[in-house]
Parts: sequence; structure tokens; C-alpha cells
Amino acid sequence: MAPFYPLGLISQEWYLVIIFFIGLFFGLVLEQSGFSSSRKLAGVFYGYDFVVLKVFFTAGVTAMAGLIILGYLGMIELNLIFINSNFIVSAVTGGVIMGFGFIMGGFCPGTSVTGAVIGKIDAMVFIAGIFLGVFLFGSFETTFNKLFTGYYFDRELLSETLGLSKHLMVLMMIFMALAAFGVAAFFEKRATNGPAPTNKRYPKLGAEVTMAVIIGLIIFFLPQQKSKGVFETNEKALLAMITEGKNRMTPDELAYLLINNPKQIGIIDVRDSESYSRFHLPGSVRIPLEQVTEKGYRDFFNGRQKKTVLISNGGVEASKAFILLARKGYDNLYVLDGGLNGFVETIFNDNEPPEGLTAYDEISKYRFRQKAAAIFQDEDMAGMALPAPAKKKQVPVPATTVVSAGGC
Repeated sequence: MAPFYPLGLISQEWYLVIIFFIGLFFGLVLEQSGFSSSRKLAGVFYGYDFVVLKVFFTAGVTAMAGLIILGYLGMIELNLIFINSNFIVSAVTGGVIMGFGFIMGGFCPGTSVTGAVIGKIDAMVFIAGIFLGVFLFGSFETTFNKLFTGYYFDRELLSETLGLSKHLMVLMMIFMALAAFGVAAFFEKRATNGPAPTNKRYPKLGAEVTMAVIIGLIIFFLPQQKSKGVFETNEKALLAMITEGKNRMTPDELAYLLINNPKQIGIIDVRDSESYSRFHLPGSVRIPLEQVTEKGYRDFFNGRQKKTVLISNGGVEASKAFILLARKGYDNLYVLDGGLNGFVETIFNDNEPPEGLTAYDEISKYRFRQKAAAIFQDEDMAGMALPAPAKKKQVPVPATTVVSAGGC
């Protein structure tokens, strides 16, 4: 549904309705492709029909290529795509169990639903087995806990593990898919039993193969960042932005976003590791000043759907980072006015309204600061440790430093 829902082009209600119909259409496509037949699905293990391999490779390559291209065009924010955390031992074990089930039953969880909808009894039995497995796993959760959480690493991408760019990874996957299709066609030609293979006439696919290779090469040479080139921020515009304060975000604005809409803001902390570990804002990511322009951090600054705030102790280092990033063509960047020192001073020390204050807006501002101070001092909710306020009026400080795992 991206980019329609994140951009606000459709409401949440229509989002759910559209997803429902997409699911129905997806099931129809699976059924028409033969995915409701257990014999056809199991054919990949016996060498007479490789429709499963072809469909999964095609879907994977198409999704990878589409995401890269839409990300370059600014229609999808790749860094906002949710990726499940990985547990290698449990994933491999689950894959082996599912593989044996696939061989014996001829279905996977998704295709079993497709078969059951059209009345396949074996698919219904398969679904019953799924529920039985879920029940047994839940009943013996403590027994399987070590297996379930074996060898954890968080949201690791294969391209990052191998030290390759996302674009090169797409090109490699395209060549891998083409090679797999060739091997599948070879074995299907040699098959002497089982249902007729998907491409029994074996048409020449020269045009399709050429198009796939061309798309892969285009993606490979596509810039990983949509560079503005001649349209990047020039010195005059950058100076005007800084002198007019358009690149500044006040502590009140930042506190409001952190409390009410944290997904629409990204916080980049450019301080050293010692300062960051001593205290930091919830959800902030530490990127040292000397590394902000490196390739590995591009996704943190390419988010056009959210504001990126640069912070340091006093704001000087954050301002330097802003200039470097703005000159490289990144936009929607802000510097926390007064830095973390100013944030603590404003939210925690300057939250009592002066005597005689009657203006409603000013009174509301101080009330908000008091509310924000109470929220940020809640360890469980904020996940941050703050330094003791400088004034005599002390704000309670958590006894231990808590490193944030993200979010408010």
C-alpha cells in the first residue's frame, strides 16, 4: 500500500478495505496459477514442476527492483519499511520443519488456505495441523523458548551482512533467478511423470531475459541517493536559511513531536559515544560528526516524510553537520536550538510560569513543559537519563543510565 497510506492519500479505513480486496485477488491469482494443487506444489521437490521456484523468485526480484526504483523516485522511504528481527537458529529450524511438511502435505501455510477455500480436503487437514502446531508450541512455550530466541541479530539485511550495496544485491538476485529458471527448464524437460510442467512448450524467452538484465543494470548504476546535483542548496540559500533561523527547531517543538508523533521525527545525535551513553533523547541514533556524510548513513537523512533533527550538547557540532548535509542535497533537516543543554534548561528548569503571568498561550506553554518533564523523567516511557538541572530547583533524575532502544 505504500506510498498511498504513508503520504496520507488514503484513510486508514480505506487502507483496510483495499488490503482485504488485494488479499482476495492474491488468492485468486494463486488458485489460477495452480497453487491449490498439492501435487503441483510438491513437484519442485521431485523435479517435474518448478512453478513454486519461479513464482517466488519472480516475486522477490520484482519487489526488490520496485522498492529500489520507487525509493530513488522519493515515493517510498526504504528506511521506514519494517523488517522483522532475525533469530537464525529458530528460522533455520522452522524452515526445515516447514520443508518436511511441504514435501509430505504438498502445501505451505498460504497455499493451504487457497486449497481449502475451493474445498480441497487435504488442504483443510493441513490447516488443522497448523493450528495444532501453534497450540502445542504455545502450551510448551518455556520448553521451546531457547529455540525460539536462538542467535538473535536485529533487522540485518543480507546486503549489509555481505558488505554489498542494495543495488548490486538486486543485480545479483536477477542473475540468480535467471540461472534458476534455466536449471528448472532443464529438469522439467527431463521429467517423465507428474503433471505437465508450467512451460511445456518451452518458449524462447530472449526478450524477457534481456529486459530483466537491462533493468538490473539500470538499478546497479542508479545513484543510491537521489542527488539534487545542480539543484542542491547553494551557499546563498544556505546562509539565508541559517541567518533566518529556518533550520532551527525549538526544545518545545521537539518535545511535542517526541510525545505526540514520534514516527514523524528522526533524531541524529552527533556527539561522542561517552556523552551519548551518559544521556540522550529517546529514539535518537548516534552518528559522529565526522561520519554523517558516509554512505552507510544515507537512509537516515533521505526520509522525506519526517523531520530529521541534529543535536549536540550546545548546537555547534549539530550546526556543522547541518551544513555538510545540506550542501550534499539533503533536506527537511533541523538543528535543535541550544542543543541538549538548551533542551534540559527549557523543559526541566524553565517550566514554572512567572508570577503575574495571565496570557493563556504563555501559561499553556509552561504547563506543557511541566507535562513533558514528567514524561521524560519516566524511565519506562522515555528510556533516557538526564543530567541534574543546573538551577537550585532540582528535577528528579533516574539513578541509572538507561540506553534507549528507540521510540518514546
